[in-house]
Amino acid sequence: MIRFRRSSWKRLSVTLVTSGLAVACATSPPRPSYRQVLDSWLNADINKLIRAWGTPNETFRMPNGNTRYIYTRASSRTEPLTITPGQPTHYVYDGTTWKPSPQTTPSTVSGGETITRSCRTEIEAEPSGRIIQSWYQGNDCR
Repeated sequence: MIRFRRSSWKRLSVTLVTSGLAVACATSPPRPSYRQVLDSWLNADINKLIRAWGTPNETFRMPNGNTRYIYTRASSRTEPLTITPGQPTHYVYDGTTWKPSPQTTPSTVSGGETITRSCRTEIEAEPSGRIIQSWYQGNDCR
């Protein structure tokens, strides 16, 4: 059986706590920006990109012989406004404080806010298939 002196336990405890904090504070590498992701495909073969990203939503041949590949993604959702039954919906000021008025409303789901997220990415490749340019726009490009 191994016996530790009290001072040994304290040093061991401090070492374990310090090690735990160091691991907890370690950060993962930053995620590359969408521009960096697109730039990593420059000079790559368009067929490799299509295998990785899937079929584009549309393509068209440009007058200079290059082809533009377009990927689009969009979604929207509505965040409803919910009022809990029996909760005050109006307040009155009695001269010193705000107090709930007796006027209440039944539970309803209405109004709210519609949130739309989208991304459009265009990639241009030469006739040889080499990617030469890319563009993107939207609030959900990742």
